[in-house]
Amino acid sequence: MVSSSAFLAFLAVAVAVSGAQAVPAKVLPFWNPLAMPAKSYNFTTYTGFFKYDNADGSSLPAVAANFGLRENTTWADLTRTLSQLNLDGALHEGSSYKLLFAGRHGQGYHNVAESQYGTPAWDATWSKIFTDGNITWGPDARLTPLGIQQAQAVHDAWVSLLKQQDPPPLPTELYSSPLSRAISTMEISYDNILLNNPNNTVSKPAGPGGIDGLFKDILGKIGGPRKISPEVKELFREEYGEHTCDQRRTRSEIRKDYPNVHFEPGFTEQDTLWTTDRERVSHLDARIQQALAQVWNEAPTEQVISLTSHSGVMQSLFRVVGHYVIKPRTGTLIPLIVKATPLKQTHDVVAL
Repeated sequence: MVSSSAFLAFLAVAVAVSGAQAVPAKVLPFWNPLAMPAKSYNFTTYTGFFKYDNADGSSLPAVAANFGLRENTTWADLTRTLSQLNLDGALHEGSSYKLLFAGRHGQGYHNVAESQYGTPAWDATWSKIFTDGNITWGPDARLTPLGIQQAQAVHDAWVSLLKQQDPPPLPTELYSSPLSRAISTMEISYDNILLNNPNNTVSKPAGPGGIDGLFKDILGKIGGPRKISPEVKELFREEYGEHTCDQRRTRSEIRKDYPNVHFEPGFTEQDTLWTTDRERVSHLDARIQQALAQVWNEAPTEQVISLTSHSGVMQSLFRVVGHYVIKPRTGTLIPLIVKATPLKQTHDVVAL
């Protein structure tokens, strides 16, 4: 039970922190280096709850038992700790924490082709065209039947775990890469949990996932429960360039197939990023850093979020937040706790 004094203190701190962290609500796209501000946050990983926090995570299956939570703890312990960390952070250094469920898409047709021809031949030849006459992987490779099954396995794990006495907290914000294989995986993973395929929204869950859980009665009286509408972010797309499987479709085509996702402001109709040259890893890490900063600035009170993306993006995420780097197999779901500490604003730019 939250006392009235604690409630008011929390709100006061939250307001103060939001002011201290203020940055422009929207920046120009990352790929314009002159518009790229210095990093807004230093991201680190809060460890101790998951088997994925160290090398043990590399040997886990794509969907681990209890999502990889260590046997000596509970989801209730985690959510209490998360709430306390956020309260302490708000009162002191202005830091904040989020439980992030990071998922890789299920198998796509490009994965099949790479396995068939081998990585050297794939990188040298096949990745640069759209098809071999039997398999089509570009542009924007779709899920295979196995990929759909892998996404369904994530869904089934959620359904099973939510029925147990100690269920994991559901995300209160869903983010996805704009590539079809990621959006489809996200939809299947949360179908009839947070979404009704194809993309009908349901009431946003109350609970430790968001501030709604603490003050749901007050929020309900003010405006009722919010809805979950997955957000597509360009910055969360796979390492781009050269490989046609990573060339996205137009905004209109994505909208037609996924009518209820919403696009971040400035999302362009055409894919203006993809070129015949492969994106550098340093550039990928810098844009994932920026994407995380956007998430923290746009959803400051959400404590549990989901990101469905790609192998390259997830490995970049791990590097950016100092997590043990795991190369995820298709259909993998890896939870981690990310801490964001605000940095002093400067006018420096990131060198690309």
